[in-house]
Amino acid sequence: MHWKDSALETKERTLTMFRNCPKYINVRKLIPQPHTFPRVYYRRQHLGPQGRLPEEVVAFILQADTVFVGSIYKSSPSDLHIFPPHTGMNARSGLPGFIRVSPTDGRTVVVPDYSGNRFMSTLGNIETSGMVGLTIVSFTTGDILYLTGTAKNLVGPLALEVMTRHAALTSVHVTGFVFVRDALPVRQQDGTSVERSPYSPKIKYLEEETGAQGRENKEHKAKLREAVHVSSDLAVFKFQVISKPGAGELRVRPGQAIVLDFMDWIGPPQYKHMDSSAPSSINDDRVRTWTVSSAHEERNATCFELTMREMKGGAVTGALFDHLRRYRSAQLGQRIVFDTAVVADIVGITGDFFMVRDKLDTLWVAGGIGITPFLAILRALAERGSAAEGDVMLVLATREPNIMLHMMRPSLERIASTVRINIAIFTHDSEFDPGHLKPNQKICVHRGRVVPDFWKDIPRGKDVFICGPSAFGDSVVDGLRAVGVSPSQIHREGFY
Repeated sequence: MHWKDSALETKERTLTMFRNCPKYINVRKLIPQPHTFPRVYYRRQHLGPQGRLPEEVVAFILQADTVFVGSIYKSSPSDLHIFPPHTGMNARSGLPGFIRVSPTDGRTVVVPDYSGNRFMSTLGNIETSGMVGLTIVSFTTGDILYLTGTAKNLVGPLALEVMTRHAALTSVHVTGFVFVRDALPVRQQDGTSVERSPYSPKIKYLEEETGAQGRENKEHKAKLREAVHVSSDLAVFKFQVISKPGAGELRVRPGQAIVLDFMDWIGPPQYKHMDSSAPSSINDDRVRTWTVSSAHEERNATCFELTMREMKGGAVTGALFDHLRRYRSAQLGQRIVFDTAVVADIVGITGDFFMVRDKLDTLWVAGGIGITPFLAILRALAERGSAAEGDVMLVLATREPNIMLHMMRPSLERIASTVRINIAIFTHDSEFDPGHLKPNQKICVHRGRVVPDFWKDIPRGKDVFICGPSAFGDSVVDGLRAVGVSPSQIHREGFY
């Protein structure tokens, strides 16, 4: 690097070049942006000991799905001639928000390390120099953020102390930054969307971001006690809650979901660089979310039930169903008590799709196993006894009407007459006969799928709750909105 004719001239020599692993790259259609107007918005090349990144810079980092990592290799005197000093750069990508910023000091940037090609050139450079440069760009606004700082790689327990359930990361203590507006000479073409990599794992948060909730979530474990094999790929698993001394209560509202971590039982996935048939398996953390199908209204949940369907090729449901099938004497409908320990960490309780204490005036729409939150709500209504009031309509689309009604019937028989329930079942099962229900409960069977015209005759003014596969939920929302149901009345649950 030297000055020549009042200009700074730089010469670079490429020593080694690796093809960048494309596994996590987010695909965009980029077009030239020749008319940019770069302007430096922030220039703080030496951030003081108490300095923090501005809030808008933190927000810029948290929305990013790509970071370009620059690193330096510092040779020791003994290997200087064999491995000369050099710089390196590669791209890291994930879902928006995969890069985290410490809310405590406002300057520590954490980049998780995902399963890759095992070259580990960037991590190796950081180990020798302890320095790193990060470049984050916005492909829509053209803004560019440059960060420099000291860095350290954390693996195993040290990483887990920083980021929840992620055992490898790079922590960067930012010492300086420059934020430039409208500088990128290419942009994502208007009207195009980002194609997310199927390999990108779910966002992991810093331990300090989860706060007290994160600490509480480590106080409880779930031990598998019993199961009932309802059909070849459907079962109800019952777990006992094991709490540490002094732990707080575990509260689950009817309709909410529980997050369980089975890593200790199943173990981590074996290393594979790529797997086009199951890309999410590469970074599978064995954490799963299921809607709780038992009711625990306003009391501590000392046990809970999960009604789940076995997912083809699923690591966790496959392991649970394989465990159940080891009891070969078990028949469908028979309760099995397990004598071997299957224990999972309870990560937390989630979901705002739940029943309130007020009088109900609701429309429930379930597709297949999407019935599970409504199983919990029906049980809670039964437990309320004569205090329960309301008018409920349930629309259920299923290939297994006998099984679904069998799971609902114990609660339906116990629900007080002060709750009116109308059930519409859509099925292709021509032999299905629902039998008789209580006088305050009616059931109507429709052959085939739920058609758009069906929604024309539903009662107006009800709050709508939908749970089922994405395509099913989309069609229901479209049908309801077509007949004038306000979006504010429609509540939709993720399909766990």
